Amino acid sequence: VQKSGITSACDDRVWRIDVGMAAHYGGGVEVLALSDGDVSVLGQRGDDDTDEYAEYIRALCESDDGRVVDPLIAALRRDVDERTGLWAQIIPALGALRDSKAVPVLIETLEIPDDDWLGREMSARALGRIGDPSAIPALIAAAWRGDTRDDAIAALATIHDARVAPVLVSAIDPGEDQETRAAAMEGLERLGTMAVPALVDALGEYSSEHPETDRRVWICRLLGGSGDPDALETLRAHRNDPDPAVARCAAGFLTK
Repeated sequence: VQKSGITSACDDRVWRIDVGMAAHYGGGVEVLALSDGDVSVLGQRGDDDTDEYAEYIRALCESDDGRVVDPLIAALRRDVDERTGLWAQIIPALGALRDSKAVPVLIETLEIPDDDWLGREMSARALGRIGDPSAIPALIAAAWRGDTRDDAIAALATIHDARVAPVLVSAIDPGEDQETRAAAMEGLERLGTMAVPALVDALGEYSSEHPETDRRVWICRLLGGSGDPDALETLRAHRNDPDPAVARCAAGFLTK
């Protein structure tokens, strides 16, 4: 093996090596350990040496090589059963690699109901980084769960799909976490005209007892900023809205 084929990782204690044309022909990734000048290949299974297996997985987590996705998926499924803590490194690593192959296992870890499972929020964030629309139903469900709402909303805000609009609109509320509300608004802005039907519905949700002023003004601004004909028609109908703040917002976009 030539020196140029070796890259250091994990504080120079473990090395990743690409042999020859392995990457081109779909070969695997080997992890080598250096000890007292001796080189050994770390085991992938770790049946006889748990520490060696953990070191192997940590090295894979440091890699940006797409070939590590499959072994990391297998390792995550194993760790969900064994709960050794490696999941806390594997889940964000899979998100960073942004390979849709990881979506099914990340949905599984998002949906683990155990009260002592701490990987739900991390799984939502990883799914958001991947941005695969197949994760939308699971993320929408997570958005209505207290411990995962903020991360699920942030993840849905990154996906360009009309199905995410209603749940993003639900986060346009003064009582919502400020960062979560901001992420939802940015996601709706990116959706553009796809968000208009959900925004139109939300603008009409108020009563004399609950005027929802702040929420409706934010929604009005999103509608006006979309430039969509249906959105502008809706704002035209709200020029005389019973809430003066909403009426001013609507009129402001109609005179531009």
